[in-house]
Amino acid sequence: MDQHENDKYLQDPSCLAEMMALLAKDFDNSGINDWIPFIPDSYATAVKDLSAFLKELPADRLASLLYRVDVPEELFNSIPPGDTNAIAALILKRELLKVLTRRIYKPQ
Repeated sequence: MDQHENDKYLQDPSCLAEMMALLAKDFDNSGINDWIPFIPDSYATAVKDLSAFLKELPADRLASLLYRVDVPEELFNSIPPGDTNAIAALILKRELLKVLTRRIYKPQ
């Protein structure tokens, strides 16, 4: 799947809703209970709001979340330290891949 296709799905309201539901589950499974799930009106809003939350998240909890979301370590390490917008985008794009994979393999 190329970047153009990803962008199309990132703007799809149903994909955004599914991504945020998965993210809420991953937050909960990571022991992060102070995040309030929401359905954003756009991908840009999701990145902005998630980034703001990540700025306040201690490093050990962020590491737990990244592990739970299954963000590849090499991608995370390629981001400049403290760039929470890039981290938020990585997390959301990983959640998108999960959503699309489930859609492909969901029994009809």
